[in-house]
Parts: sequence; C-alpha cells; structure tokens
Amino acid sequence: MPKILGAKWWELIGALVGVIGLVITLKNVFFSDIPAVLPEDPHYPPFSEQTVCVGDWLYQEYRFCEDNSKPIYEKITDPEICVVEKVKVQDVENQYKTCRHPSHGIAGYEKSEIYENWSGWRSGGYDQMSWCNQLLSSAQQKIGQPLEWEILERREQSEKDFLGRVSYKYFCKMEVQWEPIYHTAQSKACGLEQPKTDDVEIAKTCINPDSPIEYERSRRKQCGESLKIKPLSATDVSDLLTQIKNEEIAWYKCATCDDLIESPNEYAECLIASAYYYMEASSTAGMKIMKSKLVARKSNPKGLKNKTKKRVKHQLQNLKEAL
Repeated sequence: MPKILGAKWWELIGALVGVIGLVITLKNVFFSDIPAVLPEDPHYPPFSEQTVCVGDWLYQEYRFCEDNSKPIYEKITDPEICVVEKVKVQDVENQYKTCRHPSHGIAGYEKSEIYENWSGWRSGGYDQMSWCNQLLSSAQQKIGQPLEWEILERREQSEKDFLGRVSYKYFCKMEVQWEPIYHTAQSKACGLEQPKTDDVEIAKTCINPDSPIEYERSRRKQCGESLKIKPLSATDVSDLLTQIKNEEIAWYKCATCDDLIESPNEYAECLIASAYYYMEASSTAGMKIMKSKLVARKSNPKGLKNKTKKRVKHQLQNLKEAL
C-alpha cells in the first residue's frame, strides 16, 4: 500500500477519526439544544419551605383514574338482601270527613204530612191564602218545628142570603215537611279524619355487594402521566398546597429566578428552564416575562458559558415562535 504525503494509510485513518470526534465535541459544547427533559430536580432552583415566590408557582397534577380498591356499589331496596324493618304508614292524612251538613244543601225530609180542610162561612174581607196561612199556623203549632210547605190545592164557595148578602167558605190542601235530610259530602264542616296507621314491612336502602357499578376516581401516581403544567400565584409552599387542596401532585416549583441564584450562568439556566415550563403551560403572560428576562441576559452575557449563551439564544427563538 503506497504512502500518502509520507504517512502510512492507517495513520491517516486514525487522524481522520480524531478530527470527527473533535467536531462532535465542539458541536455538543457550542450548539447544544434545549434538553428534551426538564432538570432532574423539579425544584430547580432549590428553595426551602419558607421561600417566597415572587412569580408563579408551577405544579403538575396526576391524572384522575379509578381506584379498584374503592368500589361504588348500586343502592337497592331488595328485601332479600337489605334489612327489613316495620314502619307505621298513614293511610289517610289531612283529609276531611264525609258527613251530612246544612251547608251541603237539603236532599229531602224525614217526615211529611198532608193538611186539608174547609173554613166556615165568612163574610167578605177574607180570601183563599188567608185560610191557607191559618191552616199552616195550626200545623206549626201541632208539630212544633220549622216547616217546609207547599199548597197542593185551594178553592172557594159562595152563596147569597135573601137579603143579597154574600158569604164565602174556603178550601186549602197543603203538604208540610220537617226534619230535613242534608246532602252527604266531604268538606271542612265535617272536620278532619283521624289518620289511620298500619304496620308495613319495608326494606331499607342498602348496597348490592355483588355488583359494583363503578369505582371512586382520584389523582394518584398510579394513574399514569401527569396533566399540563398550570401557573398559580402563592407566596410560599404552604400557601401553594393550601390553594391546590391536593397533595397528590407530581412536583411543584417557583418559576421566578430572581433573588434565588447568585451565579449569572445558573440564573440564565433557571430562566431557560422556567421559559420551558411556561411554554408547556401555554401561559402567554409567563412567556412574555421570560422572554424579557432572557433578552436582558443576552444583552449582558458577562459570566455566561458559551453553551449557555447558545441555549439562551435558542430559547428566545422558541419563545418567539410560541408567542
């Protein structure tokens, strides 16, 4: 095998491999992209329980899913499964009695009698109704009760004496009735019925242990992937957890980087990570804040590593596209 420029062929191959490795190394150093995963420590930057967050808290909930250890059973009232108890049941409640009452009207009369008679001969100044009234007055005195009456027949006869004077006598026939019978009806005048109670066996409501219809749902780690990141304002960790009312969360962090990090490089990395979270949360307000802070970092790169400078530039491009 001939030499190339005085070098052996295997030496040239070795040199070429070395150059390729150097190029890959430089690419990783100067052109590193935003990592596909978040920092291993979700609380980055680190903070304590007393940390006051001047920005948004970000947290990630677990999904809801059914808990097979907490079944929800069908509620039934089956006397063969549930406990049976005797209860008193009212058949009639707040109902008026049925009775006969004057307010219902008159249906008829218990007693009736026919009265009829002729008067004696009388001179003028008298008439048929006067005799009927006299006959009715006699009936009332005899019976001693209020009467309902009806004239069935009335007439009169007359005659003259040899002097030409006219005399009259009158006939009257009437039916008198007393002791009225009132219509039967259900009304307030009759008073209220006394409720009737019966002992009845009724099955209590219980669950059917043989057929759960569903299971309770809750947020748990076992439910799989977590939901989207959500921004929330809270002063410290205790306030955050009080607002969330859910301790089953994957993680939480404060999105602010101010007053927590002294190193310019770590501060820039914190901004990059927080911008990622805001983009995941689709928080336009948060993305605008991170963009403003990253622009300020880019314009003042003192203390930043070349790799971080490239990551700041790349994240600004991501924010521009997201907004």
